This record gives sequence, C-alpha cells and structure tokens, in this order.
Amino acid sequence: MLQRVRTTVPQNSVHNSAASRWLNNLHGVRVMGVASPVRVAIVCLCSMQLAACATVPIVSTADKLDRLYEEYFEAQLQLSPTSATYLGDERYNDQLENPASAAFDSENTAIEKRFLQRARLVGDKGLTSAQQVSYDIFVSDRERTLQSQQFPSRYLAINQLDSMAATFAQLGSGSGPQPFRDARDYQRFL
Repeated sequence: MLQRVRTTVPQNSVHNSAASRWLNNLHGVRVMGVASPVRVAIVCLCSMQLAACATVPIVSTADKLDRLYEEYFEAQLQLSPTSATYLGDERYNDQLENPASAAFDSENTAIEKRFLQRARLVGDKGLTSAQQVSYDIFVSDRERTLQSQQFPSRYLAINQLDSMAATFAQLGSGSGPQPFRDARDYQRFL
C-alpha cells in the first residue's frame, strides 16, 4: 500500500541542498499509513541502538584482573597510608593508620575477602603463562593473609626495628620518606 503524494520544495529556495532533495523525495511517500520521515527516524533510532550495542568493548579476563590488581593496590594504600608515603605517593601524607586496632584488622580482612572473591569470580581462563603466575600469586597471597588473620599482628610484641613508634619518629624527622619541603608538608604531617 504505497502511495505517492507530490510535495516539493521550490528549486530557488535556500533548501536546495542534497539533504533537502533527499528529504523532499522521502517526504511524500507513505508506507502503510505512516509518513516516510517518521519511518526514517524510527529506522535511524534503531540503527543507532544497534550500533551502540556493537561498540561495547569486550573486556578480556587479563584486563579485568589488571583492573582488579590496581583496585586492590589502591585499597591497601588507603588502609595503610604510611605505605603510600614510603612509595612516594603523597596523597595520604596527612593520615596515619593504627595497625594495633581491631578496626584495622577488620578492614584488612574485609579487603582481603572482597578481592579474593572478585579474583575467583573473574577466574583464570584465557591467561598467558605470565598472567597465570600473577593470578596464582594474587589469590595465594589473599588466602595466606586471611589464614594469618587468626593470629592478629596487633598482639605481637613491639620491637625497636618495626613498630609504629619507630615509623612515626622517622616520618616526623622530615628527612625520611615524608620530607618537609615547605609549610604545607609539615602541616600534613601534623
């Protein structure tokens, strides 16, 4: 049921372009009672939806794991800001963790469980041998850390070589991993 209704744009008008001629040709066509421009718009919208579906990137297992490793590293820096300071990341220089607290251990355990679960969900299918080694080490370290949580480190004796007191004194000297280059650095330490 195709009928042609004659409507034209005058040749001498401003609309004398290829697009207006194309639309002019479509304008008068009716298919099953629906005007062609509407039909064209519907087809265009459907095409855009299909194109959007086609452009969704497929993320490989290796890419998912790389992102997971980065997120884990960032979570550990937030949990232990002095580690970030020692690595040269100054974002957390104004923070100090308390590894002798139960809250610290609880948060650490939660992080380890969450990332172990996520790593297992991603799995190791399609990894190269080097990527497989990284995956195996990551999972093994999370499992080992969770096993060690039954003997919390906060109950270990403080010693002169590795304690928050020694670390704090080193950070406070302004010449160690957190140098005081200006007043702002000093204020972040306080």
